[in-house]
Amino acid sequence: MLRRFKRDRYMLTKYYAASTLVFVAAIGVARYVRHTSYEPSPWVWVACLVPLIISNFSAVVVSNLLCVGLMLEYHRAELSAWHLALLPLGIYAGMVNVPVIHNCAHGSFRPVWLNRILGELCAVHLLSGYPGFVILHLLHHQYADDPDLDPHPNLDKTFWQYLNGLKGSLARAFRRNYFGLWGVSAATRCAWRAVRLLLPVNRVLKALFVLAILGPIPFTIFYIPSFIANQLTYAHINYYTHARRADGRVEIVNLNHTAVYRFLNAVLLGIYFHKNHHRRPLEFNPQNAAPPKAA
Repeated sequence: MLRRFKRDRYMLTKYYAASTLVFVAAIGVARYVRHTSYEPSPWVWVACLVPLIISNFSAVVVSNLLCVGLMLEYHRAELSAWHLALLPLGIYAGMVNVPVIHNCAHGSFRPVWLNRILGELCAVHLLSGYPGFVILHLLHHQYADDPDLDPHPNLDKTFWQYLNGLKGSLARAFRRNYFGLWGVSAATRCAWRAVRLLLPVNRVLKALFVLAILGPIPFTIFYIPSFIANQLTYAHINYYTHARRADGRVEIVNLNHTAVYRFLNAVLLGIYFHKNHHRRPLEFNPQNAAPPKAA
């Protein structure tokens, strides 16, 4: 996919244009099939989801809290005790999305065609585009911890600064790589403006699609916790496994030294064995990667 990005300057424009059409149609079909009530109005739910287009974690939290407020105000009578079981399931689904989409990006699933299908499904959950994730992730592997070329370097940020600015960092890296590859011209500026318009539209459309499929209560109790858990997990892994040392160096490390990390590695396909992942990115579970042989 990175190779295709380097061959076709319009690749992302075409992808997001097609994705927009697909999800407009999918929302229509889902609404027709489910006949779900979206009190007080579907447009109010749309308004609550609009902050998702802003590239920071604070906006994600605001959007999700607005949706929770709507659900409690207008759908509280429909709540049942079993709905509470959706909360831990949603949190785990959001966390496990991280190693799954990582494996898809590296083509680790077999048969090979399964990587694209699973990757696109994971990207719906992320409210993102699968090609964008793959391109940025592979660039991260190429330029890990380079302050200028890594899409999400830690620099000297606190974890909150890193988390809240992660989406913005990815967006700037994407723009920088696109124009660095294709140059600045009327054609590339037009193509990139189309991407910057279609990407936030896609985020809202994908959120509306998930809302249409699940309905207001599962959306707020299952999906919203899963989305927040995913954002936190992705940021936590990339921040703490790229450890900044006292002398300013950044070292990629494996984290398995506490009971919590051992548990997370057991249930999340060894995701905190990040040094192993960078050393052997095609390994499905980097916890199983053999250490390098001594010289």
